Amino acid sequence: MHHLQLLVLIGVASRIRTQDIRGDPDYLMNQDNTTTITTVVYQLADALANENSATSVENSMVNTTASHQLKTSLANASMTPSAEASKAAQSLLPIEPYCEPKRTGKGPVPTPDTAANFRKFDEFEKQAYGVPTPSGYHMVFSNRYASTSNIDYLGYITMDSYDPNNCTAHCDGMENCVAINIFFERNPTLIPGPECPNPSSTTIIKCTFWRGKKIALHINNFGYRDFDFEVAIAGSN
Repeated sequence: MHHLQLLVLIGVASRIRTQDIRGDPDYLMNQDNTTTITTVVYQLADALANENSATSVENSMVNTTASHQLKTSLANASMTPSAEASKAAQSLLPIEPYCEPKRTGKGPVPTPDTAANFRKFDEFEKQAYGVPTPSGYHMVFSNRYASTSNIDYLGYITMDSYDPNNCTAHCDGMENCVAINIFFERNPTLIPGPECPNPSSTTIIKCTFWRGKKIALHINNFGYRDFDFEVAIAGSN
């Protein structure tokens, strides 16, 4: 029986997507297996079996079957993506027609429609703190403004609701999946370009999958810019 550790991010989807979003770090990861920008929410307790001592985790929610918690030590980082990182990400992506419609998400959109309001939106915080922990999992962190980025990334799905149980069910059916991250991601409704540099936003709910046991140590994806549009993350568990 798998015992999982829980981290929560906001995402909604029914299948694995590897090429949905222009500038999407998940897309980059699937291209070169070296870079990923996502957040991890749930981790199998079995993956922690070799740890020598119990450690505390901020906002931890410990399942009775788990032997100990995962220690997290997160460095402070700016929530504003750098121009250099944004340009580097765009240079690696395939060219897409500017101002073409993009898929829309199932999450709510705050008003005013800005990245700053997205991060502090009460509804995201309410859902991140209010969802129950799936059986067999631990809550490792909650309501972060960033997602996990490391080489243990296995892919992601988008979801119709902020549903950790649905997210972990997909992980349970995947080989080597020991953790998940569920979160809300601010995305543009149009492909940003010179004539539409900052389109209105849509909220994607993402569930990402991981095979590593130290994913909580790499919560460092705070989003990026595509022209004037800022992709942002909130409610990450």
